[in-house]
Amino acid sequence: MTNSNLRQLFNDKIIKGRDAAMRLIYAPAAAASIILSCAPEVFGQTYENILQYKEPVSNFNFDFTSTIIKFILATVICIMIILLMKKYMGAASNFSSADNIKVLDYHMIAADKYIYIVEIYSKLFILGVGGNGISKIAEISDKETIDLIRLKSDKNIKGKMFSEYLQKFMPADKKTPVE
Repeated sequence: MTNSNLRQLFNDKIIKGRDAAMRLIYAPAAAASIILSCAPEVFGQTYENILQYKEPVSNFNFDFTSTIIKFILATVICIMIILLMKKYMGAASNFSSADNIKVLDYHMIAADKYIYIVEIYSKLFILGVGGNGISKIAEISDKETIDLIRLKSDKNIKGKMFSEYLQKFMPADKKTPVE
């Protein structure tokens, strides 16, 4: 290596060292200048300015009464839709069954097992219905028995008064209080 090469290498090292030192000085200085440029806004608040602070106003407006009215209206509309669907679905199922097939009575024997008394074209059948299907238990052909079953089923279909249901749970022979 020649003398000029050594000088060049030495100068390169010094310049690189100087650049590194300048970077160490300039980086904090740049950060300080950014902080100080914001200082009048952030740090310049006086005690009076802090006391006069007002909270930002929100555009959110919650009206409780209108919310309740909307909820009630939506509930009423849902109930009306359910009732209309029930009415038309019931009408469709009654139309398809016609008057030729009637379920006169049924009784649950066990979970998912029922006995039905069904009238099909003026003949009565006792059917067993379970999870695995429907089976015919018997056919009722005695005229008196058929009339008796129809009479009892008519009472069930027409419905009972509420007082009749209430009397099942409240016996009529209650003792009256002594005065």
